[in-house]
Amino acid sequence: MPRSAAQIFMGIIFILFGIVGLSIVSSFPWQMMGTGPSIAEILIPAIPIAVGVYLIIGGGLPKPMGIEIGKNEPAIVQKKVLVKIRCPYCGGLYDETLDKCPNCGGTR
Repeated sequence: MPRSAAQIFMGIIFILFGIVGLSIVSSFPWQMMGTGPSIAEILIPAIPIAVGVYLIIGGGLPKPMGIEIGKNEPAIVQKKVLVKIRCPYCGGLYDETLDKCPNCGGTR
């Protein structure tokens, strides 16, 4: 799937936000607390980086199957025409698909 300029731009923005988040986590004075960053504090800024890489390399979200975006083809619509015929015996109207008149039972 071809990538658009918007997907590449958004991928770069996501990567930059992730890098800023990682730099904030890494520059935090953990020594004052007597501990280091937890795994969650490292992985949370890594999520935008992963999304950005996916947008740039993976090409974004796939199109739904069976739907082609951008094609304006007219839909094929079939109309069912209901044709009535007059009975030669009683003069009543009935569908042409019937073999006998529903009013008198007469055949065509």
